[in-house]
Amino acid sequence: GKEALCIIPVKNIRAVEKLAESAFNRKNMFQVLHSEKPLYVQAGNCVEASEWVEVLSQVSRCNPDRLGTFHPSAYGPVREQDDYSLFTIQDSKETFHT
Repeated sequence: GKEALCIIPVKNIRAVEKLAESAFNRKNMFQVLHSEKPLYVQAGNCVEASEWVEVLSQVSRCNPDRLGTFHPSAYGPVREQDDYSLFTIQDSKETFHT
């Protein structure tokens, strides 16, 4: 297979959030906030994106550095608390595809 573009230990995940299509003019985007900088991922379809967000959120839920506060996404309407976590966009031009 292909070599990984980025390796993030599950214990380093601080937040996971879906992004609106308008964020990058791309569908099925989500971000993984970890100790270094946000990782932007484009899934193959909306189901795959939702599954990744759900799984990554579940496995990182008890991480000691998990962000405990939240705010409405900068890219979409106000959502329920479980749908988003606090995040910071440091370099919006760095986008990775799965």
